[in-house]
Amino acid sequence: MREWFAKLNRKNLVVAWLLGTFCSCGLMLSLTSEATKQNSHGLDLKNEMLVYVRTLYLSFSSDRLRTFLLLLAVAVVVYLGRQLQGSAKERVLLFLFSGSFALAQLLSMSYKSAGSWDLLFETDVNRTRAWFKGLSLAILCYYVLKILCHFVKTYLVQDAVAGAGKVHEAGSAARESGFGATEAGKVLKAGSNTRGNSAGAAWAGDNHRRESVADLSGMPRESVADLSGMLREFVANLSGTLQNWLLRARAILANEVSARAFWLSVGLTFLCWLPYFVIFYPGTSNEDTVIQMMEFFHIRSYINDMTAAAWADAFITNHHPYLLTLLFGGFIRLGLFLGDIRLGVALYSLLHMLFLACTFSGASLYLKYVGVSRRRVGTVRCLVAFLPIFPLYGICMVKDTIYAAFCLGYILMMYEVARTRGEALKSVKFDTGLFASGLLMTLTKVYAMYILLIVGVAYVLHYRKYALRTVAAVFLPVMLYKFMFVGVLLPALGVAPGGIQEGLSVLIQQTSRYVVEYGGEVTDEERAAIDAVLVYDDIPEDYNSELSDPVKEKWRQDYTREELLAYFEAWLKMFFKHPDVYVESLLHNTYQYYDVNKISSLEYYEFNRYLQDEYDVDGEYSWLYVENEERFLEERYVVNQLVLFLQKLPGLNIFMSMGFLPWILWFFIYLYVFRGEGRYVEGLLVPIVTFAVCLVSPDNGNYRYIMPILFALPYLGALVLVRREKLIPEKL
Repeated sequence: MREWFAKLNRKNLVVAWLLGTFCSCGLMLSLTSEATKQNSHGLDLKNEMLVYVRTLYLSFSSDRLRTFLLLLAVAVVVYLGRQLQGSAKERVLLFLFSGSFALAQLLSMSYKSAGSWDLLFETDVNRTRAWFKGLSLAILCYYVLKILCHFVKTYLVQDAVAGAGKVHEAGSAARESGFGATEAGKVLKAGSNTRGNSAGAAWAGDNHRRESVADLSGMPRESVADLSGMLREFVANLSGTLQNWLLRARAILANEVSARAFWLSVGLTFLCWLPYFVIFYPGTSNEDTVIQMMEFFHIRSYINDMTAAAWADAFITNHHPYLLTLLFGGFIRLGLFLGDIRLGVALYSLLHMLFLACTFSGASLYLKYVGVSRRRVGTVRCLVAFLPIFPLYGICMVKDTIYAAFCLGYILMMYEVARTRGEALKSVKFDTGLFASGLLMTLTKVYAMYILLIVGVAYVLHYRKYALRTVAAVFLPVMLYKFMFVGVLLPALGVAPGGIQEGLSVLIQQTSRYVVEYGGEVTDEERAAIDAVLVYDDIPEDYNSELSDPVKEKWRQDYTREELLAYFEAWLKMFFKHPDVYVESLLHNTYQYYDVNKISSLEYYEFNRYLQDEYDVDGEYSWLYVENEERFLEERYVVNQLVLFLQKLPGLNIFMSMGFLPWILWFFIYLYVFRGEGRYVEGLLVPIVTFAVCLVSPDNGNYRYIMPILFALPYLGALVLVRREKLIPEKL
C-alpha cells in the first residue's frame, strides 16, 4: 500500500483534494435557503452583511457523509483527469462545453424553483451561490469529459488494432478453406443432431435402468420404456434444433448484410415488443390523435377555430398533418366496419410496430455496412428491442413516431454523404431515396421543410459540383410540399391550412409575460395592437409560462395584415423597454430540454380519453371511444413505474432522460471536431435543427418534439465510435 501511494503525483493529489472539497460543497449547495426569524433567532434581518453571511451558511449542506463521499469521488475524477495530457484546442473545447453545461443546469434549477432567474442574479448572496455552484459543476464536467474523451480515443485505437486483426484472420481463413456460412451452418446442424441423438440414447439407457417407471395404465413395461425413450429423444432433438437455429440466427445477424439478416432482425425485434402490445391492447395515443379522429369523422374541435380559413365545412385542417389524419382515420373506420373500433387500432399498432422494426433493422444493417463492430451493432439492437421506450412508441398511434422514423433514414443518408465526401450524391438511386425521405418528412411534420432548406444550403456550399443534384434531392421536396401540396391540393380538397399563430409561439409567450409583469406600462396603442390579434383581457388568466396553447388558442383569425404588422411593432417597442422579460420568457418555456434532471412519463399508457372525458359529455360520439383492457391495468402501471425508474438508473438513463439527449449530441459534435472529422457534423444537422426547433416550440419539455434525436442517438453513438480506418469512401 505504501509503495502504491508513493507512485502518486503529490501535486496532482493536493490539487485533486482541494478541488474535490470545493466541488463537493458547491454541488451540495442550496440555491433556495434563506435566513428568517425562525432559523436565525436574534439576527437583525435589516443588516445586509449579517443576513448575507447567515444565508450563505444555511445554504451549505449539513449532510456530512454524502458531502465526504462526494469529495472522494470528485477528487478521484480530478486526479485522473490531471494525469492525462491534452492539447490547447482540446482544453478550450472542453472549457466551452463545461461552461455551457453548468450555466444551463443553473438556469434549469432556478426556473424550476422560482419560475425566473432570480435565484441566480437577484441579490448578492444569490449571485455568490450561483458562482459557487456553477463553478463546481463546470470543474466536475471538465474533468469527467476529459477522462471520457481519453477513454474514447484509447478505445478507438485499441478497437482499430484488435478489430482489424480479427476481421483479417476470419476473412483469410474463410478464403483459404472455402468454408462459408452455409458450411458452418451444416456443421452446426450436424453437431446439434449428434448431440441430440447422443442425449436421446443416454436418456433411453437411463430409462431402461430405471425399471421402477412401471406401467400405470396396464401397458407392458417395455412399451412404456420405449415410449418414454422416444419422447426424451424427441425433446433432446428439439433442443438441439432450437440451439442450432439460435446459433445460425446469431451468425446471420453478426456476419451478414443481407435480406435474411434484415428480416431476422425485424422478426426478433417485433417478438420482443409483442408483450407490450398485449398489455396495452389495442394501443395508445395522445390528445392530438383523438383530435385527428374527430376531424376525420367531421366532429368539430378547438383546432377548427385555429385557422384563418375556418369556413363552415372545413372539418379537416393541416394543423396536424393531413395525410396522417387520413391514415389514423382509415384504421378507425376499418375497426368500425369490422364491428369493434379496437380492431382497427390494434391492426394499426401491429403494422406500426412492424414499420418501426423495419426502420431500426435497416439502420442496424447500415451500421454493419460502414464497418461498425458486431458487438456494437448487437448492443444497439438490444437497446431498441428491450428498452421500454421503443416498444411503447411502437404501439402508439401518434404522428411524431412516423416522422422520427423518416428522420432516422434521412440522418443516415446524410452520414453516407459525409462518409463518401459527397460521392454518394452521384448515385441516382441514392438521390431518389434522399428525395423520397425528405418528401415524407415534410408530409408528416410542417417544420421539416425548414430543416431541408438548411440541409440544402449546407450541401450547395460544401458540395458545389453536386449543386443540381442537391436541388433535385433536397430542395425539390420542399417546393412540391409548399406549392403543390399546401398551395394547390389541400385547398382543392377543402382542407384548411394551419393558423399563423403556430409559428408565433415565442412572440405570444413574450407578449403574455410582459402583460403579466408590466401590464401597467402597456400603452393604449400597444394594448390595442395586441387586442387586435389576441384577447388582451384574458392574457393574465390564461398565461402559462411553459405552454403557449392557452393564449395561442384565442388568436383572432379575422386579423388583417395591417393589424398583424401593428402587433409586431408593439412587440418590438415593448422589447426595448424590458428586454429581460423576453429573454426570461424564452428560457422559462425551454429549460426542460437541457435539464439533465428532468423526469417525465415519456410515454402514453392508454388511448387518450379526451373525447369521452372532456368533449363528449353527453355520450353522442360513444361509438368513437377507444378503451384499453381493464384486466391489464396493474401491468400498465408497472410499466409506467419501470420507465420512471430507468430515468434514475445510471447508464441507461442517458437514453431515457430528455435533458441528456442534446448534451450527448453536442458531445458527438465535440468528438468529430476534436478528431479533425468536422465533415461528419453536417450529418448531425437534422438533430441539431430539431433541438433548435424545440427551443422555439409552444410546449416546454414535450418528449415528442425531441423524438428524432431519441431514435437516431443509438445509431449516431455507434457511428461516432467507428475507427477512422473504416471511414474510407466506398464505391456505391
